[in-house]
This record gives sequence, C-alpha cells and structure tokens, in this order.
Amino acid sequence: MANLTSVSGFLLMGFSADRKLQILHALLFLVTYLLALTGNLLIITITTLDHRLHSPMYYFLKHLSLLDLCFISVTVPQSIANSLMNNGYISLGQCILQVFFFIALASSEVAILTVMSYDRYAAICLPLHYEVIMDPRALMLNQTSITEFLLLGMTDIQELQSFLFVIILIIYFVSVTGNGAILIVVISDPRLHSPMYFFLGNLSCLDICFSTVTLPKMLENFLSTHKAISFLGCISQLHFFHFLGSTEVMLLAVMAFDRFVAICKPLHYTVIMNHQVCIQMAVTVWIIGFFHALLHSVMTSRINFCGSNHIHHFFCDVKPLLKLACGDTDLNELSCSDTHLNEELMMVLTGLLGISPLLCIISSYAHIFLAVARVPSAQGKKKALATCSSHLSMVILFYSSVFATYLKSPSASHASGELGAAIMYTLVTPTLNPFIYSLRNRDVKRSLKRILGIESSWH
Repeated sequence: MANLTSVSGFLLMGFSADRKLQILHALLFLVTYLLALTGNLLIITITTLDHRLHSPMYYFLKHLSLLDLCFISVTVPQSIANSLMNNGYISLGQCILQVFFFIALASSEVAILTVMSYDRYAAICLPLHYEVIMDPRALMLNQTSITEFLLLGMTDIQELQSFLFVIILIIYFVSVTGNGAILIVVISDPRLHSPMYFFLGNLSCLDICFSTVTLPKMLENFLSTHKAISFLGCISQLHFFHFLGSTEVMLLAVMAFDRFVAICKPLHYTVIMNHQVCIQMAVTVWIIGFFHALLHSVMTSRINFCGSNHIHHFFCDVKPLLKLACGDTDLNELSCSDTHLNEELMMVLTGLLGISPLLCIISSYAHIFLAVARVPSAQGKKKALATCSSHLSMVILFYSSVFATYLKSPSASHASGELGAAIMYTLVTPTLNPFIYSLRNRDVKRSLKRILGIESSWH
C-alpha cells in the first residue's frame, strides 16, 4: 500500500535539550560504544584464531558478539552524532532502515540465544551424543574428512609477505576510513538526504564490509606460519563474500537507474524516487544478495573434500574450493554430481546476477547519453554528466574484475589471473570508491569540511 505521508523526516529528541548534558551523553555513549566494540571484537578474534575454541559453544558465542557489534552500531553512532552536532534530524528513509535493522538484529539475537541454550542442553543432558548432534559438518550434511583449509595467499616468500602486510594494512585503513567518512557525512548532514546519497551511503557500507570479510584474515596470515581457516569459517567467509558482492552488483544498477531518472525525468524525479521507493530498492537488493549467497554456501558445504586442503587463494571462494573436491566417484558418488552442479550453478547465477544489472546499467546510460546529446549548451552537457562519470568508472572497475574471475570455468582459469582480479574487487575498488566517486563530489567535500570544523556553512 502506498505511503501518502507528507513527513520527510523526524527529530530524535534524545535524553536532554541541555547542551552540557548532550556533550556528557555523547562522551559516555562514545566510551561505552568503544568498550562494546573492543570487547566483542576481542571475543571474535580469540574464538577465530585459537583452534582450541573451535567448538559449537564458541562458534555461537562468536556470532553473538558479531550480532552485538551490529546491534549497537544501528543506534549508538546516530545518537552520538546527534548529541555532538545538536541536530536530531533523521530522514524517513533512514528511520525505516534503522527500524528494519534493529528488529532484524534483535530477532536474530533472540534466535541465537535459543540455539545457545539448546547447545548447552545437548552438552549437559546428552554428553555422549554431543559431538554427533552438534557436529558442524553433520549439521551441513557434509561428511568430508577435512576440518580446516590452508590459505596459501599470494606468495610464500617471507620478506615479501612482510612488505605486503604493511602495504595492504595501509590500503585497508584508507578504505575503511574513506568509506566510513562518506557514511558519517551522508548520515549526519540533512542536506545530503537525497536518493543519490542514500544509495552512496549503502555503497560505502557495503565496501567496508566487503573488504572486512577477506582482508583481516589475509593480514593475519601474513604474520602467521599456520595459515588455517576452519571449515565453518571458510563457508561463512564464502557466504558473506558473495552476499556483499552480489548486493553491490545490484546496487550499482540501482544507482544507474537513479541517475537515469534524475537526468531524463527531472520533473518526476522526487515522485519516482521517493523515500519509500528508495527503501524498497535498498532492502530488495540486500535480501536478493543474501539468498543468492546462501544458495552458494549451502551447495558448497555439501561437497566432499577428501584430498588436499591447500587453497591457492587468500580467501575462501567457490572456484578454489571446487578444485579441492573429491574426483573419485567410488568415494562419494554424490560429490562429483554436487561439484558439477555447483560449477554450473555458479556460472548461471553469476551470469544472471551480473549481466541483468549490467543490462540495466547499459540501458540507463544509453538513455542518459541520448538525453544529454539533446542539450544545446556544452556547459549543460558537462553538468548533466558530472554525476555519472564517477559511477561509470566504478562500474567498469568492478565488472571487469568480477567477469574476469567468474565467467570462466575452474578448469580454464589461472591462479595468478584469479588473484589479480580478486585483489581488484576486494582491495582496489573499495579503496578507490571514496576518491573517484565521493570525495570528488563538491557537496560531500563541503559537508565533510563542515563536520571537521574547517567550514562552518555552505556558501
């Protein structure tokens, strides 16, 4: 049912209107937030790195800590920003998103607490059957003999690993800082609460998460002699990698459609791209991306791995894992059929999910170029294309590296070529996003300067 409300935003009144109390509230919340982040990140790190903690209880505890990180990040940063800036405004779209993620994460936490209680019940009441009941591989219907994989990374030369650690750490820091700055600016400045910047905020959030799925583990392996990742950790990494990657593919198409409407249908822009439509588009691409990744991770978890556990990559992905599947049909007849089905599934789904948004992008820009060609003045053409060039650069970078990896069968691909393409879309593209798309934008730069106190107001 259509939302005919005339309200475009809300004012969050917070705890107090007194300025001193607002500053105190911001400081207390900031300290609490940092403690929560540090504590939960510490639990996630310990339960991931210590192989003695790779048990069901600590597996669920790690997920609880991850949920707590996300849960507190949904509300507290907004509250701190409102107190520091003395501005409690939140747009209708942001309000709906905040409600959605608050309810989703809260219900997920309730569910995982229930699962944790069942785990304790099985451990105490059924101790003899505990390992069978709560066996992670049995839960995923996989009887593989491999319990962990070794990520071989980009090189085995120790001196080069130290050098790469420093370089990639710097790039990762720049990526998180740049995209984080864009996210804060878009959330905190009411003048950037438009569809274009709403989707840009989603893209920055995606890029932060996308890099974080693979790069911290890669950095850890540079410093470690035991470059192992558990079976569950590998499948989880694969799931979130495809979840965020496929979501970004579709989001780029949505952003192209937004530019098409803004340039080709300017009089109807606010009607077509209203808050409700933007929220629906964003939620839809996130949901489709999640279920697309879920299909890949479930199918991959069913494959029988009985040979080498060495992955010639710096993260877990479908193609490197398919190369490790059992090839002996006498060992597992289902394994070969699952491997073949997974390979075909990857080709078909990547083709559909990659080419369909690409066709939407091409169609949008075809209409944009035709519309711009009819503009009489050169200045008008330049202004119309100003907001499109950066997005188009991102599309070319992202799609060229993705297609170079996923539109080849595993048997026809080279490890060096796959690593190069993977570095492009996991490291280079997310890092360049704030620079070639966002920080070149005059409105974003002005807003960032205002928040940093360099510029008090827009001229």
